[in-house]
Amino acid sequence: MPRIGPALFDLASEHDGVFTAVEAAAAGVSAQALVMAERRGTLRRLSRGMYRLEQYPSDENRAQLWEAVLWPKTQRRASNEPSTLSHLTALALHDPDLMYRPSRVTISVPTTVRLRRAAIPAWLDIHHADLVEDDVTTIDGLPATTFARTIRDCSAIDTDRRIIDQAIATALRSRTIGNAEGRKLRAEIQ
Repeated sequence: MPRIGPALFDLASEHDGVFTAVEAAAAGVSAQALVMAERRGTLRRLSRGMYRLEQYPSDENRAQLWEAVLWPKTQRRASNEPSTLSHLTALALHDPDLMYRPSRVTISVPTTVRLRRAAIPAWLDIHHADLVEDDVTTIDGLPATTFARTIRDCSAIDTDRRIIDQAIATALRSRTIGNAEGRKLRAEIQ
């Protein structure tokens, strides 16, 4: 059995200090050891089956984004299918200078994933979508929808057009997208 401290740090390093009890068990850390580590103040229980290593050097915002991405895996009958940061949360990741900051974290999970509404944290919005590989990217290690998919998703939920236009303009200036893709996105969301 691995030593608890190094095993927890290895898990924490994968997701900015956040990990699930299932991941801990796979690394050889028992549920009892997690309870003891929590009592010692080594880690904090975020929600059922979700923990954060207290001394891990990451900011609270990134930790919450990882908690959102991992949260569906802690639910009963959890699926191994990935969840992805999406909609306004992904837009804020794509454009850090965006004037709008969402108050809730939004993820997309596959349509086959069933979650009990009562169990969903108040700060989390969940959309069901079957994303293809071309719809997903990573931004600073976090799984998120691509810029084009994000713009389409934001448009579909009636996001203020000024926010979308600002994000497209920033992406054009930074050459994240080309002029042709910018025109195509603007035409699609008319």
